[in-house]
Amino acid sequence: MVSATDAVILGGTAALYFILGALWYSPVLFGNLWMKTINKTPADLKDGHNMLAAMSVSYLVCLAQVFVMAMVVTHLKVQSVIYSMIIGAMIALAFGLLSAVRSHFYEARNLRLMVIDHGYDIVGGAMAAGLLTALLLS
Repeated sequence: MVSATDAVILGGTAALYFILGALWYSPVLFGNLWMKTINKTPADLKDGHNMLAAMSVSYLVCLAQVFVMAMVVTHLKVQSVIYSMIIGAMIALAFGLLSAVRSHFYEARNLRLMVIDHGYDIVGGAMAAGLLTALLLS
């Protein structure tokens, strides 16, 4: 059972993961390159695109990822934030990026898009694992 404090930690960590995504796909970081890679403009993303639904789903995915990451770091009883961040990055690498690499060769997906998308998951996974270790296991 998840305590109220743990629920706040999980929800807050998911919110930070979501905010990282907002920055990642904004012009501040990789937004311009991402839009060029998918052949879209900011206007294209607004037209006919339900941004509220996309952001809601994105937050729920972040929450699910954070919940699983919390299960991993608490089960392993990781005490080091750095070690936890390495575990988080490795999980994202193994299950996200490597699966995308496999698909890339079958489907000829754009390599740059794959790196942008899964780079976010690797950095976000590391960040989430480190935060969860610091907040749940300290």
